[in-house]
Amino acid sequence: KQWYQRRVGVTIKPISLQQLKTGVVESGLDIVKRMNESGKKMVVFYGSQTGTAEEFSTRLCKEARYYGIPALSADPIEYDIETLKNLKEIDNHIAVFLMATYGEGEPTDNAIQLNDFIKNEEN
Repeated sequence: KQWYQRRVGVTIKPISLQQLKTGVVESGLDIVKRMNESGKKMVVFYGSQTGTAEEFSTRLCKEARYYGIPALSADPIEYDIETLKNLKEIDNHIAVFLMATYGEGEPTDNAIQLNDFIKNEEN
């Protein structure tokens, strides 16, 4: 799946039978909605190939909670990256990006879309 996404540039997301029947498929979760529903003020996105950045993200969230900041560790491939623009809707929010690279600075498989979004000057 990840190889296909990198080589072809297409994101593959599983869909339910109901989504198939109705033709309504969500493109990804809304990070702002998720943070509001869970009462989080901080999100830590991680780009990880081997799991190290993911582990650091989890540790950072635990440390933030220790200091009274409710935090969420997030895999960017699970979210609609366009919703990052709406983070300003959350008062006193913090967004952290922990990104590993591989090869000669290439983004990890789960961070390709995030990398493209950040590089896009229109965003």
